[in-house]
Amino acid sequence: MPEETTVTKPRKKKAAARWAMFEQVPVEELKETMGEQAGEEPLFRIVVDNCKSEKAAREAGSECKASGRVLLVCIHKDGVATPKTQTEIVWKK
Repeated sequence: MPEETTVTKPRKKKAAARWAMFEQVPVEELKETMGEQAGEEPLFRIVVDNCKSEKAAREAGSECKASGRVLLVCIHKDGVATPKTQTEIVWKK
């Protein structure tokens, strides 16, 4: 009687990723620092980086009091960034 063997497929490893949060720089602040070079495009600055999860990024953003329009981004191992949300966040007090 022949023996049965089962072949299992190797599990796919998820690419290591990190989470970052950017906040939009207010127009008044842009004009102060950049003067006439400040364009119409919104400009964002990093407020949180290198978080292991979306939840950790949100908590860190709350602690540093990021305000206004916030962009939450997942940055994959290969350098591709995937925007998750782009909203006004009101932190709980």
